[in-house]
Amino acid sequence: TGVNLDIESDQQTPDQCQNVCNDGMLNNKFLTWELAEKWYIDYARNVGFDVRRCCCKTSKDGIVKNKQWECSNAGYRRIISEGHQRVRREKPNNRCGCPAKFCVARDIRDGLYRVTNFKIHWRMVVETTCDDEGGLTKFFWSDGFSQSAYEQFGDVLIFDSTYKTNTYKFPLVIFLEIDNHLNTTIFGGALLHNETSESYLWLLKKFLAAMKSKMPATVVTDQDDAMRSAIIKVFPEVKHRLCALHLERNCAQRVKAHGFCKIFGKFIMKNWTPNDFESEWELQINRHGVADNTWVKDTYKRKHQWCDAYLRGNFMGMTRTTQRAEFVNALFKQGENRAALLRSSLKTSIILWVTPLHGILVQLFGLYTRSVFGKVRREVDCEQNNIVIEKRTDDGESYVFQMENYDPTTKREWSVKVNINEGIFKCDCKMLETDGILCIHLFTAFKYLHVQK
Repeated sequence: TGVNLDIESDQQTPDQCQNVCNDGMLNNKFLTWELAEKWYIDYARNVGFDVRRCCCKTSKDGIVKNKQWECSNAGYRRIISEGHQRVRREKPNNRCGCPAKFCVARDIRDGLYRVTNFKIHWRMVVETTCDDEGGLTKFFWSDGFSQSAYEQFGDVLIFDSTYKTNTYKFPLVIFLEIDNHLNTTIFGGALLHNETSESYLWLLKKFLAAMKSKMPATVVTDQDDAMRSAIIKVFPEVKHRLCALHLERNCAQRVKAHGFCKIFGKFIMKNWTPNDFESEWELQINRHGVADNTWVKDTYKRKHQWCDAYLRGNFMGMTRTTQRAEFVNALFKQGENRAALLRSSLKTSIILWVTPLHGILVQLFGLYTRSVFGKVRREVDCEQNNIVIEKRTDDGESYVFQMENYDPTTKREWSVKVNINEGIFKCDCKMLETDGILCIHLFTAFKYLHVQK
């Protein structure tokens, strides 16, 4: 579909902007490059992105020969191979490779500025439903940046809502997760007139369609039954995890035994085997007299949705709660992104310490982002708490280690299997499979085998 431009006008209608396509814009002309710029800014405003000037060439007489604009999120930040020598922290990076571009060149025959290159912005998806009186009942949105982010980081999906905390008194639903810098990334949002299973079913179908039917590996939600019913229908094969924070809050409200509430968190996060969990659960519910509590019994039946002993090995991307969604909701309500202001003020220095595993750390620094590397670094720092009690090998290449904690109060054995040549790295804690980072036990094995990289 082409677009007929009024070259004497500096504004275009929203409908005209939405109908613009790549080929249809080529060879359109403007009286001046200023009018071209105003048109593109107007187009960007209607489509939903910000514009950045990126290139301009002028003649010896100062006449603009050609000019180029692009989306403010175009391109990617340059990767510095020797990043570990950087002194200051990187500023937040919003570049995601958006293709939107607009170029004009002056035609020497008539002095007009002809469009020589035009690339459309990623599409904005907006879905709505209305009641019989024309009133809005459901509203879903996801812009191109969000869809691109989901394509890269959509393995884990946080799905949360707040009940009528906004101006319109509609439940606000947010889809989000963390990116490889551990920053919150929003995939889309919605306003619903109610929180029924039917509303969530409509929303999840629209979300999945916007994301080109890509399924997440894990969905993290609160204990809302309507959400759960919709997730089972739309994401039948996806692992559903319940928010740890909501569980602890509900435990404090529904269970009067304060001693049990204090230790309930370890049943969620503790790195137990299923047998360890079962024996400890039986011991504690009897000790605190909550074995007949309705909430305790119902929660136990859903243990496969909240207990790490049963969820370990499923990729969670370091996500256990929907707290980030609650934080984003609070920011929306306040009308300002204080997190961005805080990040912009944090320009402190970082010093990388030298350890016996320095060679491996340098290599990992090039693989992980700075935020994730900080978590890897903490695993290395804790590695000294491990003791190798046994090492076995049959062929000199594949090794099996038995390890235990140095601290006798947290004594437990771990089995680690390593084959450097075949790239096999397995540990009972399954941190690599669950969170995507190497654990302290694997680092102990690397040090024991004198692995340098």
